[in-house]
Formats: sequence, structure tokens, C-alpha cells
Amino acid sequence: MSTEELYNRLNEYLAGNEDARDEELEALLRYLDECRGKACPPDAEKMWARIEEAIARGKQGMQAEERKTVRQKKAVRRLGLWMAAAAIAVPLAVGCWWWLRQPATEKALPVVVTQPREVVLTLASGETVKVQQLQEQATLREGNADIVVDTASFIAYRRTAAAADGEVRYNVLQVPRSSEFQIQLADGTLVWLNSASELRYPVNFSGDERRVFLKGEAYFEVARDTILPFRVEASGMVVEALGTAFNVNAYGDDGCLRAALAEGKVRVTCEGVRGECILEPGEQAVVHEGQLSVETADLQDVTAWKEGRFVFTDMPLETIVRQLERWYDVRFDFYDPAAKYYRFTGVTKRHNSLEEVLALLEETTNVQFKIYDSKVEVFRKTSPRLNE
Repeated sequence: MSTEELYNRLNEYLAGNEDARDEELEALLRYLDECRGKACPPDAEKMWARIEEAIARGKQGMQAEERKTVRQKKAVRRLGLWMAAAAIAVPLAVGCWWWLRQPATEKALPVVVTQPREVVLTLASGETVKVQQLQEQATLREGNADIVVDTASFIAYRRTAAAADGEVRYNVLQVPRSSEFQIQLADGTLVWLNSASELRYPVNFSGDERRVFLKGEAYFEVARDTILPFRVEASGMVVEALGTAFNVNAYGDDGCLRAALAEGKVRVTCEGVRGECILEPGEQAVVHEGQLSVETADLQDVTAWKEGRFVFTDMPLETIVRQLERWYDVRFDFYDPAAKYYRFTGVTKRHNSLEEVLALLEETTNVQFKIYDSKVEVFRKTSPRLNE
């Protein structure tokens, strides 16, 4: 099978032509699904090996010379193979650019604000406080610090005196799905916490470092201190800075940990991973399958959540719905696995309703959603199951 034939067959299948689906295409889709599960890009050699195996099973009479010809052509076609692997993306990205570039005169969709869940602060004593149930500008006392609470979206720690017993007391701030929150630590560092995230931190910093522990995603603007380095520990990855701004994504639902640098310089290490890296602004460290690498980061995309936006740049639908699940507190089920590979480019507000965001996605490609309370089912528009 030539690259062009495979490319055309993929597009026909995704456009709804079930006759285009055969054993060779099934082999490719299974392989891509395995790559998705491992959060790794497809390998051209392995991909064609799977397809050749399927051809051999279905066409036992294929001549040895023909198989040899296919193998010889693989090296020449390698660039084309990547185009074939990306065939799912080609018609979709174009449609999504249309979405992003709609004329300004188009009528804007109404903004529907998502109702936040409870943000919970756990004190060193184990007592839990539902922050948004406190009166505005409330002040809590924790050890040798005051906690000033703005119940809308912000709390700040104010050190009042040195701890007499020298004990380090930790608080934990938990931000649920459909919410986001900001905190100022005792040293002046500002932290923005994304939905479904948790930060564990000292009430006051002491010793020879400032170390906090993160689950989920957060953006840090670190107060400069040349004596005490600031360290964020997240699922074994440690990001170290003196005074800088960076984003840490440690959800791990795609098998990766990421740290992207906006300002200054940071050092990134990871437990069980050899080596370290020093990031410059515009770079990100990625930990994946026991390896640490440095990539270029689009900071507008990385920090869009902090500005109240979803930004999708040539992003597969399966990655997009992970973000939507955390923000809208729903679960997505794919009834057509091929829909996972649809790719989108576009921007929308995080405080638009789920229905509005899904409607935009539906407008740009061959995908449709059905919403049932806290579950969303994903279909291709040509799927016969839509009428069930």
C-alpha cells in the first residue's frame, strides 16, 4: 500500500466511509491507539511493520519480491509516512483555524460562569476550613502567621513572629474541579492553582530552602531570595529557582510531567531520572518514560488557563477533553475510538458553558457530543450509534 493510498483511506474513513476500513487500516488504528496510551509519537518503522503484517495475513499469496519492494521503499517514503500518520489532523486543523479567525462582527456567544466548588484549607492541626464559606476579609491564626482570606479567590500569609519552638507547620490548599485559586506564601511568592490541584507548603519558611509540594498544575512567581532557593516538588520532579516565574504541570494523565519557564532561570531534576537541565525563558522540561528532555514552549498556550482561556493548538481531542473534564467536572466516553485523533486549533473562554465549548468543537469537524448529567459521549457525526 502506498503512502498516498493510506492517506486517502484514512481521510475517507474519518469522513464516514466505513467501506474504507479494512485489515490494514485496522492495524494502523490499533497501533496509533497504543501510542496514545503510552503518550508517545508513532514510530514510522513500527507502524509500517504492523501494516505489512496485516497485509501478509490477508494476502497469503503475495509474492516475496513484492514484499521486498515494499521494504526497500520504506526509507524513501519515511517523510511521507509521518504525513500519513498525521492524516487525521489535516482537514481538522483547517476548520479550527476558521473558528479562531471568525470576523469580529460575529455575534459573541453569551458567557456562562461555572459555579465553583469548595476550596478547602487544611491547617497544621488537621482542622479543615471551607474558604469560600468564611466572611469576606477574614483572618485566621496559624502558629506564628496570620492568614488573610479574600473568600473570592485569594488568601495571603503574613508572618508575625519567629516560631518559638522552631517547628515547621504545613498547610494544604485543595482546589477542586471547576475552580481555581491564588495564594501568597509567607515569603511573598505568588501561586496560581489550576482546577483539581493541591499545594502543601510551610506556614513560614525556615532552614536552608523554601520547598513546597504540588499535585496538579500551578503557576509560580517566586519572591527573590539569593540565600534560600525555592523548590517545587511534584511527583518526583523538582524545579529549583531563586527568583523567577514558571508553570508546573504534574497532572500526569498523559504520562508526562512538565515545567515551563517564563522568566529567570530554573534547574529541573527528577527522582529516578539521570541528569538535570537548566531552563531559559521560553523552554520547558518534560519528564516522560524515565527521560528528561528540553523543548520549546509556547508560553501563551501553557499559561492560558491562568488568564481564563482554553487554548488548543493542533491538539488531539483526547488531550482536550482531559482539560474539560477537570474544569467542568464531567467524564468523556469515546464510542468511536477514531475521534480521539481529531485535532483542533482554537481559543475560547474557560467560563463559557460546557455546551458552548462543545458546540464550537462540533462546528469545526466531524464530531458530535451527547451530554448526560456528568457524562459526555463522543461520536463521529456519521456514526450509526447517534440514532440509538
